[in-house]
Amino acid sequence: MPKFSDLLIKNLPAKAARYDVREGQGFGVRISPDGGKAFFFIYQLQGKRRRMTLGQYPAVPLKEARRACDGARARVALGCDPGEERTDERTRVKREREEKAALLTVERLAHDYIERHAKPNKRTWAEDDAALKKEILPIWGKRKAEDITRRDINQLLDTITDRGSAIRANRVLSLVRKMFNFGMQRGELALNPCLGVKRPSPEHSRERVLTDDELRKLWAALHTGSFQATETISLAVKFQLLTAARIGEVAGARWEEIDLKGQWWEIPAERMKNKRHHRVWLTAAAVATLQRLEAIQTAHGKPSEWVFISPRGAGPIMATSVARAVARSVEPLEIAPFSPHDLRRTVATRLAESGTLPHIVGKVLSHSDPTVTGRHYDKFSYDFEKRKALEAWATRLDEIVSGSRLDNVVSIAR
Repeated sequence: MPKFSDLLIKNLPAKAARYDVREGQGFGVRISPDGGKAFFFIYQLQGKRRRMTLGQYPAVPLKEARRACDGARARVALGCDPGEERTDERTRVKREREEKAALLTVERLAHDYIERHAKPNKRTWAEDDAALKKEILPIWGKRKAEDITRRDINQLLDTITDRGSAIRANRVLSLVRKMFNFGMQRGELALNPCLGVKRPSPEHSRERVLTDDELRKLWAALHTGSFQATETISLAVKFQLLTAARIGEVAGARWEEIDLKGQWWEIPAERMKNKRHHRVWLTAAAVATLQRLEAIQTAHGKPSEWVFISPRGAGPIMATSVARAVARSVEPLEIAPFSPHDLRRTVATRLAESGTLPHIVGKVLSHSDPTVTGRHYDKFSYDFEKRKALEAWATRLDEIVSGSRLDNVVSIAR
């Protein structure tokens, strides 16, 4: 009988019928017609010949299979049946999984998803949490997660779409799919009910850029109080327009990141989409916006680590709150619908129109450079270029909102 080695096992050919090759002492490998190979152990117990499978090769390595065989042989020497014990263990594991699935409600799955996946891995975990609490848990919270069907998913999406929120339905589908995938990865669910469910509404790459007239209307609304939001949220919209930052980066800004004297905003890597530290130049108008926020916090006796405080407590505002404020304000202002992200696109477009080089626009927006040079070698901060670009944008925005050219400008810092 041959002494098994990986080379020997790999070279065992498939034949028309399955066959066994033994090493000795009951240890062997069975080769199937399809080329599959499985380790086995044959033993005698109470006068009966028995056989147990030790695992498929190469998923179970030779060394591990031999160790399992030695363990089974030792159990036989003690008068135990290792094959029956393995069956009992598999039954126990299966029963435990079934019992766990029976206790896994959608509410608990959602909680685990937020705590164990979203919080450690997503900057926008609070948005996932809010969506689950608003759209999912009131309907499915007490139901067993394994009982949710594809029909349930489609009915939920239809309800959201019928209220005029088709894109929201797309986002909910994506979130629910991630949540159930999380459950599957943890071995708590066998299937994802979102499998095969299509997005309720097609989405296209957005190209929305605000016109000069729309920028004038928006700016005026942010200063006169006709923008339908709290002053803090209005200032967040203004600050995003001045800095071209992502709304999530704006909403989560901390005072420790702000250097009003030096006029820089230092966003740490953990808060950035590309996980890289980002420096944002603060123009005079951006500084004035931050000073107004300081004054609001002082007047209300609520100094905070956050720049933009939520009206509901000491935490920061949510990016979704800003988006909702924008959505409800555009119609009264006679502005076509836009999202906070479109303000970034507007700034980028205007910078390009003014002659700012594309890679500098990318640095202002903190876009990742996909080239090898950008990823591994170009570590230059481009602070001077970013400062120059944002100052140019402040000047251009000044001209737009005042309706004046450079010789007759009313400073937007006021």
